[in-house]
Amino acid sequence: MEKQLLQGDPLDVMYFGKMLSIDKFHNWLLFMDVGNNCVGYYSLANYNSFNWFTNCGLSPTDGGIVASPLTGDIYYIYYGKIMRLVLPETYTIFSASTPDWNPYPEYPPFNDANFTATPWNNPMGLYYTAHDELFVADPGLKQVKKIQNRQVEIIAGSTNSSSGCPDNSDPVNCYLDSPFNVFVRENKNEIYIADDVAGLIKKVYPYCDGVGYVLSGDGRTCLPECYGKSSESKYPFLACHGNGTCVDVNTCMCNENYYGPECTVTTCFGKFSNSSTACNGNGICERYNYCKCNSNYGGENCEIPKCNGTLANDETVCSGNGSCIALNTCQCFNTSRYVGEKCEIPVCFGIIANQTSSVCSGRGDCVSHDTCVCRDQSQWNGLKCDVPKCNLTSASDPTVCNSRGQCISPNQCQCFDTYAFGGNDCQILKCNGTLSTMENVCNGRGNCLADDICKCNDETHWGGRFCSIPKCNGILAGNSSQCLGRGDCLSPDTCQCYDSNSYGGNDCQIFKCAGIMSTNTTHVCSKRGICKSLNLCECEANYGGSNCELVKCFGILQNETSSVCKGRGTCSNVDTCHCNNGYGGAECELIQCFGIFTNQTNAICNNGNGTCISPDSCQCNPGWIGSKCEIPICHGKYSNDTQVCSSKGQCLTPNNCKCSTDYFGANCEKTTCNSIASDNANVCFGHGSCPSYNNCNCSAGYGPATTCQFPICFGILANESNACNDTDQFCYAPNDCKPKNPLCFGIEKMNNRSCSGNGICLSTDNCICDSNYFGEKCQYWKCNHVAFNSTTVCSSHGSCDAVNYCSCSDGYGGSNCELVKCSGILQNDSSVCSGKGNCTDVNSCDCVHGYYGSDCQFTSCFGIEQASSQVCNFRNGTCQSFDNCKCLDESRWYGLACNLTYCFGLSSVDHSNVCNSHGDCVNYDTCQCRTNYIGNQCQFRYFNQSDVTISFNSTNDFVGEISTTLTINIQDSQFIDFYKNKTIDINVDFLLNGQSISSQIFQYELLSKMIFNIPSSIPKGSLTAKTTLHYNSTQISTTFETMNPLSIKERIKPSASPKSSSSVPPPVLKSLSEPSRSERLSSAISLFSNVALISTVLVVGVVFY
Repeated sequence: MEKQLLQGDPLDVMYFGKMLSIDKFHNWLLFMDVGNNCVGYYSLANYNSFNWFTNCGLSPTDGGIVASPLTGDIYYIYYGKIMRLVLPETYTIFSASTPDWNPYPEYPPFNDANFTATPWNNPMGLYYTAHDELFVADPGLKQVKKIQNRQVEIIAGSTNSSSGCPDNSDPVNCYLDSPFNVFVRENKNEIYIADDVAGLIKKVYPYCDGVGYVLSGDGRTCLPECYGKSSESKYPFLACHGNGTCVDVNTCMCNENYYGPECTVTTCFGKFSNSSTACNGNGICERYNYCKCNSNYGGENCEIPKCNGTLANDETVCSGNGSCIALNTCQCFNTSRYVGEKCEIPVCFGIIANQTSSVCSGRGDCVSHDTCVCRDQSQWNGLKCDVPKCNLTSASDPTVCNSRGQCISPNQCQCFDTYAFGGNDCQILKCNGTLSTMENVCNGRGNCLADDICKCNDETHWGGRFCSIPKCNGILAGNSSQCLGRGDCLSPDTCQCYDSNSYGGNDCQIFKCAGIMSTNTTHVCSKRGICKSLNLCECEANYGGSNCELVKCFGILQNETSSVCKGRGTCSNVDTCHCNNGYGGAECELIQCFGIFTNQTNAICNNGNGTCISPDSCQCNPGWIGSKCEIPICHGKYSNDTQVCSSKGQCLTPNNCKCSTDYFGANCEKTTCNSIASDNANVCFGHGSCPSYNNCNCSAGYGPATTCQFPICFGILANESNACNDTDQFCYAPNDCKPKNPLCFGIEKMNNRSCSGNGICLSTDNCICDSNYFGEKCQYWKCNHVAFNSTTVCSSHGSCDAVNYCSCSDGYGGSNCELVKCSGILQNDSSVCSGKGNCTDVNSCDCVHGYYGSDCQFTSCFGIEQASSQVCNFRNGTCQSFDNCKCLDESRWYGLACNLTYCFGLSSVDHSNVCNSHGDCVNYDTCQCRTNYIGNQCQFRYFNQSDVTISFNSTNDFVGEISTTLTINIQDSQFIDFYKNKTIDINVDFLLNGQSISSQIFQYELLSKMIFNIPSSIPKGSLTAKTTLHYNSTQISTTFETMNPLSIKERIKPSASPKSSSSVPPPVLKSLSEPSRSERLSSAISLFSNVALISTVLVVGVVFY
């Protein structure tokens, strides 16, 4: 059973296993392996973990092994000694024996003279109780002992063998032969002893007799237990928790100030220790009036909270700037002075010190309330470190910046007149914002003579207000005539053409075609034409395309794939078409059906029985079927059907049967018997039917079988001599004999007038009429075997005027008026219904697909009737036959339905080029542009307000000091790319208080961001701006307006004397007679009269990004 339980575990290798017990503390199964000299355990938690303790040299012998359920210490027997194993692995010899022999001196005996003095002699059985008692059976001493609290007590056994051990005797005086093992039944207070020699199991009771008692120290008295603990001296401080006396089972008599069943409850300052409010709920009432506070509280009753480890009554709590009102909760005295969890953070001018980016203006440290220490006192000062210094002079000092500006940041002066002065202390004169002392003043090409007045060094090649504008061939850059208006003058006498694919030459004077200059005659226009003007090639005959790169086939360009070579082939060279499979002809105008082209009209589709509408696809005429229209139809049966023509003829053409010999009728449905038609009532002499040629099927009583001519009387034909018994009688009818020479209406049979000459007088007044007559005297005639007066005679469509002569009513024809007519033509005529349908009733044609009209005389083209005003694309052509339009003006319209056209020389299906690929060619030279494009050829990109912003970079400025700029931002990258390298007219209209004060047109290459300077000559008021963009006189944008106005105000400048400086010229003081700034600007303009785009009203500079 053990083997099954531990199958596959390391336990399988146990050599000589003995002694098992349960370790309740670890939930282990303990064992002793005497063969391997090891002690080990097997985990009962997972049943798969087996281990030996590491020291297997302890040679365990026969004996018990147990574990303390309270501590988990393990006890076992080896060499007559009790070994204690304290985990992880500390071994101690727990007992002494006689003789004292210790084979393992490295494991010392337990050092307790009182304990080790106890004699032992071969202890064996062990048992450990829940009361921390170790019972030991020692067969050598013949005793059972109990070890507890290092005290050894004899429970049973005497060395006096004469005393014996009768039942109910005192166990201490009882002689035991060989007590080998011991077991304690704790819940019954009983001890069981296995006596090996005597062969008995003896019970010692009471261990204590009855529940709730324990044995006294003398082993004879049972003392009461209180909740599992006794007041016996060997159980000190256990019963009633040492706070009372156990006077009865579970009955404690508590000492003063202790309460409860087990005397576990006391009081602390009037609160019971088991109350949640004891020690103010902030500690444990450990004994009478003694609180053990938790870490966050203090005081004898734990009533004082702590804030950050400091008691609330400590003067240093909350950094001395607040009160500790609750656990770790500081209430600052004045939050405008100090804040923080510990009230440790000062406040300077309303800003907390740890807000380093803003306190003391972000430039100093707030060291205490409203006390800032500036970090760089050479650059900042002021109570809040908010006042900058320029050249060590405070911004609040009236002499800062030489009294010509204001100190706006450390060592940065903002001059009052930025056009006039600069330098870090506003001491240097400027031209166009550049200091006069700098090499690049006047762009390094002139001298700054006065405020914004430059004198250019080389006026032949440079001009403009600041010597910044080059000249090309004597014309200033920016002038509309620079580079012949086709480029930009980038540097002196150096033009860059706007469109290098359109113009070239040193002055942009030479136009190009497809990027090749017109003077390059060996390459321009693909060597097939002359470049007449910009991108306009005059091509030689048989060539076309914008660069003469395309050949023509019969006047149509090769890239017009839907129409060149009739849309059925490719144009590979001049007038050379390579036709697709199934097409032929010089222009691929012919269709091939089964090896025959459509120009062979008498041969195609089986000798003209149909129309070849696409390669190997015939549309058959009425009455024909088959892929080649080779199968005629006769009366609803195909010619290859075995039942066609009643199986008695051949179907040669529609409804035209060629009957076999002896058969006739439209469907070969008729024959003759003895020269009388099978549908004649008199066939077979009226006495049978004619199912096949000369083959009568006689009625009963008539014969012979070939004619059915004679009746049979009593088995003998009437023409037999012995008929009617060879008398003078005649066999008149089957088995009916009458006289031989009868009279028919008074005329003898042999008279040729008998039966009106149209029959035989068979018997008295009984005429047998010929096949074309009827009546009792055979006096009436028939047409096609139908009585002349029958309603069905002549197929009910005419009158029978004589034998087999029908006079047909209008709309009918044929020998029996069996055929209808359509427009006077019999239905079996090939020309009926214009040859394009079947005549199914009088003047009623069933037209084939693609034709219509009362006589199928009209056709349709691509689903539209021939007479419709919409046919062939609203009559751009005529519908000549089914789906075949003939275009009226092929220079404007083409295609099978004349639905394709040209827009400015390009095919409407050339979507990659026509209408500049930005629209659809919907009519001749008519483009319908897509969103964001305009122009008759959709050649201009257009954009709306959502794609652009126009704004001032400031909302306020001052008269005479304006530095604000106007910025146009275009977010539409496609719009920018479209006008790349093209000159755009920028119309700017400035409005002051809603009234236009200046309009100006500037020509520049379009960029995503353009900045315009605003002149200082504008008076005070609210300034706005509107802008539109134009290209080649076409407006390509909506009108853009500034989002916010610019408010221009007047400001009185302070008058102060500048600092003296030997290196700086004294300022020019403005007197009442000195010209104003606008007057000086006008003077400057008159000095530089060649500067383009500058007016006395508005001066605009443009900066590109």
